[in-house]
Amino acid sequence: MSALNKTIVANLAIFFLFCFSTTASPPEVSILSPEEGEELRMGDMVIAISFYDEDGDIDLKSIVLEIDGVSVVENAKISPDILIYIPEERLDAGVHEIVFSLRDTTGNEVGPIIRKFKLKGEPIYEALILGKIEKPPTRIRFTGSLTFDSRFDKIEGDSAVVSRRNEPEWTNKQKLELNIGYKDFNCGCEVFLTSDESGSTQPRNKFRGVLSISKYKLMMGDVGLFYSNLVLSGIRTRGIDFRYGTSDVFTDFVWGEIRRPIEGDVEGDTLKQSGTYARKILGIMIMSKRSGGFFNFGGSLLKIKDDINSIEYGLKPKDNLVAGIITGFNFPKKVTLSGEVAASILTNDISGGIADKDIGGMNPKNISDFIVLNESTSLLGYPSSFAWEANLKTSLPYNTFNFSYRSIGPAYNSLGSPSLQNDRAGFKLHDVVSGGGKKGRVSAQFAYERFNDNLSDNKEYTTTFSKFSTNIGLYVSQFPTLNIMFRLGNKKNEISDDNTKTYSIGGGRDFDLGMMKLKPTLNFLQLMREDTFDETKEMNTNVFSLYIRSEFNFPLTCKFGFTTTTNEYEGMGAKSRYNIFNTGGDYRLFEDKLRIFFESGFSSGSQDDLEITEDYNEESDSEKQFYNLGLGYESDNSSVLFSFGFADFNDTEYDYEYDDRNYNEKVLKLEYTRRF
Repeated sequence: MSALNKTIVANLAIFFLFCFSTTASPPEVSILSPEEGEELRMGDMVIAISFYDEDGDIDLKSIVLEIDGVSVVENAKISPDILIYIPEERLDAGVHEIVFSLRDTTGNEVGPIIRKFKLKGEPIYEALILGKIEKPPTRIRFTGSLTFDSRFDKIEGDSAVVSRRNEPEWTNKQKLELNIGYKDFNCGCEVFLTSDESGSTQPRNKFRGVLSISKYKLMMGDVGLFYSNLVLSGIRTRGIDFRYGTSDVFTDFVWGEIRRPIEGDVEGDTLKQSGTYARKILGIMIMSKRSGGFFNFGGSLLKIKDDINSIEYGLKPKDNLVAGIITGFNFPKKVTLSGEVAASILTNDISGGIADKDIGGMNPKNISDFIVLNESTSLLGYPSSFAWEANLKTSLPYNTFNFSYRSIGPAYNSLGSPSLQNDRAGFKLHDVVSGGGKKGRVSAQFAYERFNDNLSDNKEYTTTFSKFSTNIGLYVSQFPTLNIMFRLGNKKNEISDDNTKTYSIGGGRDFDLGMMKLKPTLNFLQLMREDTFDETKEMNTNVFSLYIRSEFNFPLTCKFGFTTTTNEYEGMGAKSRYNIFNTGGDYRLFEDKLRIFFESGFSSGSQDDLEITEDYNEESDSEKQFYNLGLGYESDNSSVLFSFGFADFNDTEYDYEYDDRNYNEKVLKLEYTRRF
């Protein structure tokens, strides 16, 4: 397939995703950790937020995550359905506030969602300087919640894309959380069950039990793990995790399974789809402090291996051994210098067993209990199988500055950090400046990063990746708020120079009109992409949005939104336009316990001059209407939510014989939560 055809297919996929999205059902967001008002030690501090959209069209770049007004999203681990953030900086003990928001590609926004929690210690990175731990209360503590969530979804239409979903579908989710504590003893459990669970996919059901006594903590079931950026980062393990922590030492031991077996699909003698081997993990991390907390030192060892006997039809089971050393210096005035060095050995295919001859001067039989060595092994060698990083952090009253340098060798691989890109070296710097008083506040963030690949200099050319971004917010009383953003990304090598520039300016102001408060927000964004090698990738995008929120002096809130997007694919001479209108509101009764809400919207899209073949150019005009009506009731210890949505999509110009692309969707949702 030519570069032009690849680009056409990619842009068609993006357009189809827009056309078949259901704006009547915005993304579902759940803050898994921490709980509202939860008190926890720094060593257990993990922010975990899940998000889900029926059409899978979450705009990951729109995610906002702030702690106490400072953005930390750039350091979070983000996958298509979950965000995990473990603070790299020391947070003071006390109450902190999380602000989270996102939107999907059709313009539906969720948030800002605000959650407060209380910290009593330090992050895992600095668990050795835990500080003062409050004396636990002497009374018995019991908390918990039970949630039922049911969704009925029915799609009817002529579209081949949705024909597989013409049968009504129920999706059910249940979540149970229990916690019992007395003095320094605490035990709890968490169970999450969903009808989406399938033996042909990785687990979606979750189970976890926690038992802690003084300095000891045992977690069983599904546990999120983080040792370091290089060794083990954000992996979900189903097994056992044991921790021991004092003011002088922190130890973590984990054993379990990070991937369950899924048998391959075989038809006759043909392997249609390779299976997934069960992947086992064994890890240990130890950190200690010296010289009154000035010097920290620690290490970690990780063993991950595929079980070749777990399935019959699979390809290239792997064996991985990783070791790392972490050190840090805590200087006065909140200055921290830390670093990490790690090395790995990866055998890419252990299906044939160990080699019958020496590998790299080592006898495979002598170390077969530690790792399988054969011809597919990436042997330990400097710098190819090593990785290291150094970090400098300062926290001043009005300025927070971070600088890091990282080098990942081309043969360095940790199956515990699958998102880590190897064969790359470079630096990042991030600076946050903020200040102000009662009459106004200003904040500015600046970030720059630059990386080069081809560390072994064995590729035909070296690629340089660089990105600069700045965000400035100005908040002055009696004046509109103003937010300005600029980003510049560049990917350059000997044959290509790809530049992406993004500008954004927006703001708003609150108006008190007596019977209501009006809160309008305007935003304009422009994205320009240039590529000297492939002109079909060049495009310009302009987005204008207006959002108005009206709060009346009686319990009625209304909202109105409008977004228009124009894309120009310069290399193909094509254009697309999308417009989205939505309006809604909610009315509250019985001291805000009962809420009645309504939302409706209209979207339209058009695509013209997109060349499908030499003799055919596609033109498409689509329209979609959606409605959503519901009510919710919330008391001190329970809540119930009911809603019904309807969407109708039509494309008047699209003319493929096998696909008319017209459909309607009905969605019924019911959610009940009981807290105790």
